[in-house]
Amino acid sequence: MTSLLLDADSWDIGLDDTGNLAVASDAQSILQDACSAEQTWLGEVLYDQSLGVSYDDALLAGKSTSPFYAADVEQAVQAVPGVAAVTCHLLTPTSERRQTGILVITATNGRTAYVAF
Repeated sequence: MTSLLLDADSWDIGLDDTGNLAVASDAQSILQDACSAEQTWLGEVLYDQSLGVSYDDALLAGKSTSPFYAADVEQAVQAVPGVAAVTCHLLTPTSERRQTGILVITATNGRTAYVAF
C-alpha cells in the first residue's frame, strides 16, 4: 500500500528531493496510517463513517476513560491494511488535555514497530 509521506511535525504532505510528492515506504505507510486512524474521530471520514475512534463527553471533558479509549484506538488501528496486531499504551494526559501514548504494531509481515502519538 502506498501513502503520501506526512511531515511528523506538521502532519502535512511534502515534496521529495526531486520536487515530487513524497511517498512513504511500506513500513512507514503502515505506521503513518495507524497514527492517522488513532487521530480520527468516529464518523469523521466522509467516505466511510464506520472508521475512527469513538468519543464521549467524559473523554472530551478530561475525565478518565482511558481503558475504553485504548480499546477503541486498538480497534481503529486494527482496521489499517497491513496491521496484524496492535497494543495501545496510554500515557497520562497533558495539562492541555492531550492524550498521548505508544502504539505497538505488528505488521502482517511479522515485524513489530513502535510509534508515539
